[in-house]
Amino acid sequence: MLEAEKAPEAAAAAAAEGPEGWAQFGEEVEAAGAAAAPADQAPAKPAVPALPAITEVDVKDSLQLTEVWRAEVAGGTVVRAGMEGGVRRRLAPYGLAAARFRVLPAHAGVVNACLRVAAMNRDFAEQLGDSSAAAAPGSTAAGGSSNAAEAAAAPADQGAFLAKFTQASVGCCYLQYTLPAVACPPPLLAELLVVPGTDPAKPGSWQGLVVLRYVASPQLPGPLLDVVVDLSVPPEAATLVRTSPSAQWSKEQCQLRWTVPRIAPGAAGELRAVFGGKAGVAAAAATSALSRQAEARLLFSLRPGKSLSGVGFQVAAAEPEAPFMPANMQCFGEMRVRV
Repeated sequence: MLEAEKAPEAAAAAAAEGPEGWAQFGEEVEAAGAAAAPADQAPAKPAVPALPAITEVDVKDSLQLTEVWRAEVAGGTVVRAGMEGGVRRRLAPYGLAAARFRVLPAHAGVVNACLRVAAMNRDFAEQLGDSSAAAAPGSTAAGGSSNAAEAAAAPADQGAFLAKFTQASVGCCYLQYTLPAVACPPPLLAELLVVPGTDPAKPGSWQGLVVLRYVASPQLPGPLLDVVVDLSVPPEAATLVRTSPSAQWSKEQCQLRWTVPRIAPGAAGELRAVFGGKAGVAAAAATSALSRQAEARLLFSLRPGKSLSGVGFQVAAAEPEAPFMPANMQCFGEMRVRV
């Protein structure tokens, strides 16, 4: 018999037994309702994983100021040079939707003038407060006492920008500036020389000596690191005889590579290579080809933490009350040298 059909009979039996029967009947009904309640309840919602807490390190590592210096040298003279700088996004943890940053002024007024006309990515960046104070002429570079005092006394968002991370890819540039040669003295100078000669052991043969001389600027904020020098020569002089110091030679690409781990500020050095002429090529033709086509490409970096232009870089959380902190800066350089 169904429970619904038993209920009237149970009620009649309870009425026949009097008040005690009604009390017992009520307890049975409550127990039956409690037993059926779990089946009527909605299923529990799945637990949502909590996002990790955002730390100061996460905020500092979310943005980086990068500067790249490029130059072309011919005959020992810089014929073209300049620098590109920008604030770019790095990896940011989930939950960090935005961060503030500001570029602090340098010693040179021309650098600060270029900062005033920096291009802002309006899709992912927003200017906060007054940006003119971030590039005031005559201000002290980041890290100096005057600059630190001014930054502490200025309003929190003066000269600051908001970098939005949502939908912005890694490497997204929020602020970009360009500096001319007059605004960034060369961190490295180089000269490429070609000296034709003969092999003493083989009278009448031809050899070409290629010398690359370099000197680092004494005003560098730190040593040049991981310096790579690629020397490309024409096929007419593609027989390597010897090098000093040792280097890697690619016969297929007619390219010689030196690696210099470190060049201290003000340090000078010299790289040498002797090449032999290709069979059937006259000495004059080999000398002419080597002088016209030999080219050296130098790549280097600086220790993170300081800029080549002298500007400073600070990052803070998006909340207005969050303090600014010194942030990541990385500089690179590329130089092409011809005879």
